[in-house]
Amino acid sequence: MTEEEKIAKILKDGHMIADKIKAAQTISEIDNLAKEIKEFSDFADENFGIVDDFDNRLDCELSTFLFIALDWKKRTLQPENYDNEATSQLAERYMTDYIEFLDSRKWAISSYGKKLQ
Repeated sequence: MTEEEKIAKILKDGHMIADKIKAAQTISEIDNLAKEIKEFSDFADENFGIVDDFDNRLDCELSTFLFIALDWKKRTLQPENYDNEATSQLAERYMTDYIEFLDSRKWAISSYGKKLQ
């Protein structure tokens, strides 16, 4: 698979996962996405990750954005947050940040620079 094909795959899969997370109405629906999210994150990390100084493994910044958005979406689905407008707004903001970062392709550009150094 070429670099452009990998980027296209991440863009396609990343948007599909975002749509599924946004559509989720229960924590169990989110939990059912765990395998798909892990596979996506592993693919991004392996192909566009940079070496983490702490544990010497590859991490892609895109995965971090996704997991933050996922965590905040889960928070909105907890009973104590059903009517919490601040939590809902933060969840929407983090999902928007993830999608904008995904579309920017900065995650691919930054990994090229780190791999070359």
